[in-house]
Amino acid sequence: MFSNCYRILAAAMLLTASLFAHSLVPKQLAGAPDSFRNKQPEQATLGERSFSAILPVELTEHVLNGKRAFSWHGQLPIDSHQNLKVLVLNQGNPWQIKAWQPGQKRPMLLEDVSETMETGDVEVLNNGIPGAFYQVPEAPAGDWFFSIEADSAMEKAPSDPHGYLLVTTDNNFGIHTFWNNRNFLVGETLELNVRSILRDQEVALSAKPAGSLSAIQAEIVSPSGEKVVLDMTHQDAGAVIGAWQPVEPGKHRVTIIARGLNHFGQPFIRTSLSGIEVLNPSLDWRPEAVQLTNNHGTRLSVWLPAQDYSGENRHFRAYAEVWGTGKDGELKPVNWIGGMVAIQDGMIELGMDSRWLARAGVVSPLVLKNIRLEDPSTYVTLLEQDQVNVVENDIEFPEAARFKGIDRDMLMGPKPASLNENSNKAGGLFLVHGFCGSNSWPGSDFTNFQRFNDPKQNRSHDAFARLIASQGSGMSSYGIVAHSQGGAAALHLYTYYWSGLDNATGNRLIQSVGTPYQGTSLAGLIAAIGDIFGISCGTNQDLTYDGARAWLSGIPSWARQKVTYFTTSETDKWWRWDYCHIAAEFVLDDPEDGTTERWAGQLSGANNGGHKEGWCHTSGMRDGAQVNDSSRNRGMNSNAAR
Repeated sequence: MFSNCYRILAAAMLLTASLFAHSLVPKQLAGAPDSFRNKQPEQATLGERSFSAILPVELTEHVLNGKRAFSWHGQLPIDSHQNLKVLVLNQGNPWQIKAWQPGQKRPMLLEDVSETMETGDVEVLNNGIPGAFYQVPEAPAGDWFFSIEADSAMEKAPSDPHGYLLVTTDNNFGIHTFWNNRNFLVGETLELNVRSILRDQEVALSAKPAGSLSAIQAEIVSPSGEKVVLDMTHQDAGAVIGAWQPVEPGKHRVTIIARGLNHFGQPFIRTSLSGIEVLNPSLDWRPEAVQLTNNHGTRLSVWLPAQDYSGENRHFRAYAEVWGTGKDGELKPVNWIGGMVAIQDGMIELGMDSRWLARAGVVSPLVLKNIRLEDPSTYVTLLEQDQVNVVENDIEFPEAARFKGIDRDMLMGPKPASLNENSNKAGGLFLVHGFCGSNSWPGSDFTNFQRFNDPKQNRSHDAFARLIASQGSGMSSYGIVAHSQGGAAALHLYTYYWSGLDNATGNRLIQSVGTPYQGTSLAGLIAAIGDIFGISCGTNQDLTYDGARAWLSGIPSWARQKVTYFTTSETDKWWRWDYCHIAAEFVLDDPEDGTTERWAGQLSGANNGGHKEGWCHTSGMRDGAQVNDSSRNRGMNSNAAR
């Protein structure tokens, strides 16, 4: 006989099935204990690394020769004499820039001391920002003084600068900034860490700082324009920490300016600009009431009572570890469970296969450990619990003999019948563009294909993936060839949702070119300055280093194995300075394609299709757009699953 609790759970189970009956069906993910991610990525391995200075320019009004004028002055210690590069981003307003080099008697126009000067739009993640670029190949180290004069200044918000001055050299010294956790919630206390590093140094708390930090200015601007200056405390010569408690939700702009001595004892300046999304703490739950019930066949359902007070119809990324009691009476790991979930009638359902219990050879009682609910667009942790007991409702623990090996149902849950019902529809190849992109792939290189079309949009991996599934619903099966963020979105779709990808057959299920699986510094730059320059395709947390690592922590090995990825970079010529586009030279490590660094385009556990020089990320860069490489395209077409 059902208990009252069991009746409620059974009703919730029917509601959940109804919820997904006519929409995208989430997979019920699981994996063996050896793939536990009981900790999110170590925060010290996340964050932003910077080897340049990006300074906000706030023009001051004054009178010059009886006329209104605007100016800015700044002192920048340059700690390397090799290849000084200066980039000015200023909305296209005419600025006169002068530089006073060490040892000079007077300042000179920056264009007069530069070997190279270029003006025009600077492309950053498919966004054009007006600016000017200067290069001084042999620049003396020491204190440089820069001045900017202008006849007018653009209208702006009080908390915004008029523009930015970016300065870098071919140096090997920088700073690493990171937060102590990803609980970016209103009212939470967060700690900002700043450490000095070398370019090839592993970022970790155990790593010894490379130099000394003498002055740290850390400023956070809230969505309403309020500025908060953090009180930074030295941990040691090369590490500084400061606390912050957000008071409102939304995107916050973080600017860090660090000064000190590098590993050679020379004065330096480095900066870090980034954006973080703060959420309201709108979830609550009762961990003492977690239930386990039979579903059908070998399927079990874990029920977590939860309440969402946001008033929004939303879903979450869930994760939990299942532990049972071994023969010795000690807790023993069974498996992890998770996926995309929604709250229905005050319940979250996580599915699992009872054969995991047989594989582990455990009995009652069961517990859940390291439970987390995360926002699927930012991977901010909304709820977490170290351990809870599980109330088992007439659960029969299968014997070890019933376990015959891990199969697809144990990893993904049962395949919905609706996918098989679409078998009368045609299959094909799905060509997917990237972030803020459009129909980039040349159709002449592919056969039997359909194009994904979402021009000039900025979406999280999750929203991007769901839209791919929606536009691909007319095909019974498909493989994907994707550019840039489209590759990450395709992997996200295959991991978390049932789609035509699960019906496809052929060599390569997902193929990607130029996908920044591990993020790109340009996303952090856009997050910081995008609003100031009116950029339509602005902040995307999934494309930052921080957000990408948080996203990747939930992608299992069986999904990664279905990806074949390709990377590219510019052609190197000994007689010229090579780049795909100028802005990338200030924030990306070579080799890179103008958006994606070669190292950040690697996907652990996937299939590396190779790296090729002579191709840049998009059109308008120095070399051709990587999607136009007909040789690679034809190979992807012939090897694609359909």
